[in-house]
Amino acid sequence: MMSSFQVVGSLPSSVIGVMETSNFAHVIFQNVGKSFLPQEALECCYTLTSYITPNPKDWVGIFKVGWNTARDYYTFLWSPMPQDYQPGRYYVPKSDGEFYQFCYVTHTGDIRGASTPFLFRPATPTEDCLTSPLLSSGEKQRVEEAQQERRELLKTMHHLQEEKQQLQEEHRRLHRERGGSAC
Repeated sequence: MMSSFQVVGSLPSSVIGVMETSNFAHVIFQNVGKSFLPQEALECCYTLTSYITPNPKDWVGIFKVGWNTARDYYTFLWSPMPQDYQPGRYYVPKSDGEFYQFCYVTHTGDIRGASTPFLFRPATPTEDCLTSPLLSSGEKQRVEEAQQERRELLKTMHHLQEEKQQLQEEHRRLHRERGGSAC
């Protein structure tokens, strides 16, 4: 899991009232996808509002939706201080059909932000192939080109099948008009 963040200086006054009453709005997660592949690097971006002061012991965890306490995390990564940010990887759940969310947890154990839910899904055979460490970038490029060519060929085949059907219908119509006599 990778994380990045920014500290926001000021927010519109219409948002401030909501943030003062909801601890979960003190950290805002951004661009959270609907699903992720378990074997891919997971990026977690969030914004710290003026209602939270970062601490080196704060952390971001992955929680199964329905969690009750900060101890219900699946995995976590220490939240970097702005000057110490470095991308990294971490263990993530397997694709199990369950929904998860990121939560920002302070050094005192308070959850101060929760993302929208997402799930980990199995890779399609094509995604498996393209994320394989055994393929070079040139091989991945050739696979992608072959997939594009396949899509174009399928489209051409579909058009040809439609044209064939139209010609067969025209042939039957002409045959009926001639009274069914053979040529």
